[in-house]
Amino acid sequence: MQFYAGYFLVAAAVWGVVAMMLLLTAWWCAYQRRCKSHKRLMFFLTIGAWLFIVSYMFRYYMPATAPLTIPRHLYLWFAIHGTMGMFSLISASILVWSRLSQGQRFCNIHQHLNNRHILYGRILIIVWTLTHIGGIANYWLLK
Repeated sequence: MQFYAGYFLVAAAVWGVVAMMLLLTAWWCAYQRRCKSHKRLMFFLTIGAWLFIVSYMFRYYMPATAPLTIPRHLYLWFAIHGTMGMFSLISASILVWSRLSQGQRFCNIHQHLNNRHILYGRILIIVWTLTHIGGIANYWLLK
């Protein structure tokens, strides 16, 4: 196993645990109506997730390194995991954008997202938590 691939596998598992704890903390803050803490945690999580995706893509472009070879019987699992991850990340990014933009552009979309923020958040926490659990499982599957 090459250094970067091995490093990334461990970093992905660590990020999965840390992000899941932060996500559950953000949910708890929202439940307790601690909006500023919730907003900061979700902003941090979204930025962290994008950095994770960038580092994931970076390993495909790094010379003399290749990602781990995924066994054929796990293709479907990784496809589902990746799809859930990107769905969660894009959805969270849109929700964070709608909160931060304050309706300066795309007013109808902004209002729609903010009016249904709690509903989308409840759906998103389930999908995003399952994605992080899947990321931790990936560590054990590829170890």
